[in-house]
Amino acid sequence: MLRPKAIRELRVLVGLLVRQIEEYLRHVFSILGVAGINRSPSCGVDTTSKANQEVAGRGVFMEELHKELENRKINLDWIGIKATETEKALPALQSLLCSRK
Repeated sequence: MLRPKAIRELRVLVGLLVRQIEEYLRHVFSILGVAGINRSPSCGVDTTSKANQEVAGRGVFMEELHKELENRKINLDWIGIKATETEKALPALQSLLCSRK
């Protein structure tokens, strides 16, 4: 469990990132999605780490980012890349890139 100060700091970082995303969208840039590292306790997309075990769910940063994007009605694709399965990373990223053509 994160301490209140850490949660506040995390939300500040998420807020800065979301404002940057909104600026890009306002200026008609395309944002293809969010990529994170699965099993990361902060940046996991599909899985995170608890008690040194891989479990389903988002890392704390990605969870807060997802909530804030949802609150602002910004819908992005999400992909999780597992550091131990780098051979799957390229096809996953290519799929994300091709999904917007």
